[in-house]
This record gives sequence, C-alpha cells and structure tokens, in this order.
Amino acid sequence: MDRHLREQFGEHPQYEQTIEFCARYDAAAFDPAYATLPLSFFEPMLARVFAQPKNSIYKAAMERQASV
Repeated sequence: MDRHLREQFGEHPQYEQTIEFCARYDAAAFDPAYATLPLSFFEPMLARVFAQPKNSIYKAAMERQASV
C-alpha cells in the first residue's frame, strides 16, 4: 500500500482537517500502548442514554407501563 496515497487529495478544502483528525484519533486507535479506559467506565453513561427512548413507536406503551 502506498503510504503517500493521501497526497493526491492535498488540494481538497478539508485535507488539513482530515490530517489533523487522523493524527489525533485514528492513529491512536491502532496503538496497543495507548492508554484507554475500560468499557465498564462507559456503562453508566450508556445506561443513562438508553434508559428511556427519546422517539419511539413504543414510547407511549413504555410510559403506560412505568405508571403501573
């Protein structure tokens, strides 16, 4: 694979932003030594996000069930 293949997009308006994004986030995702948080750290946040549907065909039914 050509390591310099991205250079063909050098004139694109978002080229520099893409380079910065890759350096900050993409490359770090492939570094096994990169410090990461365990999944258990994110569980409470996910539980809050998914606790109650914001827009669902089942929302009314869930609200009725919660009031029982």
